[in-house]
Amino acid sequence: MSTVPMQNANGRPSELVCRSGNAYPSDQSGVVNVQAGQDVTDAINNGWIHYTGLVSNTPTAYNVDAGTTAHAATAVNFTGGQDVTLNMSGTLAGAANLTTPTAVAILALLSNPVIGQGYVLRIINASAGAFAWTLVAGAGVTLSGTMSIAQSTFRDFNITVTSLTTIKIQSVGTGTNS
Repeated sequence: MSTVPMQNANGRPSELVCRSGNAYPSDQSGVVNVQAGQDVTDAINNGWIHYTGLVSNTPTAYNVDAGTTAHAATAVNFTGGQDVTLNMSGTLAGAANLTTPTAVAILALLSNPVIGQGYVLRIINASAGAFAWTLVAGAGVTLSGTMSIAQSTFRDFNITVTSLTTIKIQSVGTGTNS
């Protein structure tokens, strides 16, 4: 099984204990090697923020899509960090669908993807038009939860690798964008 080097937020030596009961001590610089799979998910959910070899060495990414009609998003707009923001800035003349990139296209931009790995995607509807974007699944993508993003709001999604050819996008919350 491969390992994934990770570093805790403050860089201090510590130990990560996962639900499996596996304990992973860090070295003096705070780097921990976590086995792939459920232990990686546990590490992510317990606040570890630097995932070398997982999604990106970049903690955040901000992308803009100026589309004004239904279209497919690029994989570049859906990736680039542990917390990715996609600002849909084009003025909509009516409600429109935003098709996700294919799972294979997203996975191709992740560094050594493993099952259970994930990141957060925030999509902002900054359109001057009073219409919603609705997320539609591309090939190999499973959507779960509410997929519409009203004008002047954002919706957060957890993106999780479910196999080396599929991903799940789970809606986890919404808010007002000002």
